[in-house]
Amino acid sequence: MKIDLRIILVLFFLPVTAFAQHDVDYFEGSIEYLITYESHLEGVSADQLKMLKGAEMIFSVKNGNTSRAYYDEFHHLIEKKIFLTQSCRNYQWSVHNDSTIAVDPVRNTYNTLEFKLLPDTTIDGLILKGIFLVLQSRNEKNATPVSFTYYFYQDLKADPHWTSCIKDGEWGRALKQMKSWAYWYKVDYPGFYSAVFSATRINRTSLQDIVFQVDAIMK
Repeated sequence: MKIDLRIILVLFFLPVTAFAQHDVDYFEGSIEYLITYESHLEGVSADQLKMLKGAEMIFSVKNGNTSRAYYDEFHHLIEKKIFLTQSCRNYQWSVHNDSTIAVDPVRNTYNTLEFKLLPDTTIDGLILKGIFLVLQSRNEKNATPVSFTYYFYQDLKADPHWTSCIKDGEWGRALKQMKSWAYWYKVDYPGFYSAVFSATRINRTSLQDIVFQVDAIMK
């Protein structure tokens, strides 16, 4: 009786592979962020930016699919962004144009001018790991660089392969480095404004797929 070595190898490695896939408890649920602004524009206040850009953001994630919903102070939805990992597509809806726009994140249209690890810090009693990076658009001549400061909470585990297709922007590289989601971060647009996103609530729960459906993006 001949024994196929390939079958033995499959049977031997299958339990190990199955265990490895479930060994990491990737975060599924939502993170609620409070957004605060500092305006660098004359005649534009932080309160006006809050009404225009949002006072709160709810970030939801499930199996790599993400949703960012921005609300004003009265909890009216003003903008929503969805990323679908399988198709590697971004979708964006805004109350200001009332239409859904598809964006291809695979394009590499930003130069990374600076990328460095920051010393660990403690926020709300949590030890967070930091990254600082500066990006500049390739599409605009003499474009103003934009800086990002992120502090990641290691318990909010993420699989960097979810965004491995992304060549554009900051999230792909940051996620690959930290393998988790941000608890606190700051975006600075010099000459315009800066925005700080501070987590106020973490909800670890199973999410319905409708959260990431593009045809339900306004819900």
